[in-house]
Amino acid sequence: MAGAQVQVKYVQTKRGHQSLVHNGYRYNVKFRRNDRTYWKCHLKTCSATVNTHNGIIVKFRHLHNHQPEHEQLKVNEILESIKKRCREEVVPVPTIYEEEVSKLRTPEWDDDMHHMEEQLPTFIHARPPYTTNGPNFSHSCQCYEMN
Repeated sequence: MAGAQVQVKYVQTKRGHQSLVHNGYRYNVKFRRNDRTYWKCHLKTCSATVNTHNGIIVKFRHLHNHQPEHEQLKVNEILESIKKRCREEVVPVPTIYEEEVSKLRTPEWDDDMHHMEEQLPTFIHARPPYTTNGPNFSHSCQCYEMN
């Protein structure tokens, strides 16, 4: 199928770098040259690589030596959404947390979704010990990583 484009998604890592996500696998930038980017699987023990030209995948090399991480990628997406809302909204963190987690509970709820929800830290577990219920509590999640 010549000319077909592959669906990719770009996400931000915990350290603010860009990662490429494709088919449940996450790749980190290995290096850049002009308008080409060379990506390597984020797991150090995996040699799978992807090359992009102007953001379009042009080459895959090597097979992954592990299973895709669909669940973990979804969990990371939810946690990032929670952190973003904490920075931008003046809503109590527990409310934001519950609203984001409740988005998982759809009519399509199944064992996989339940397992994914179990991987999310509970609000009490995610909350840092130095956070109080004071007036700045709604912005506390910008100060720490939730996983």
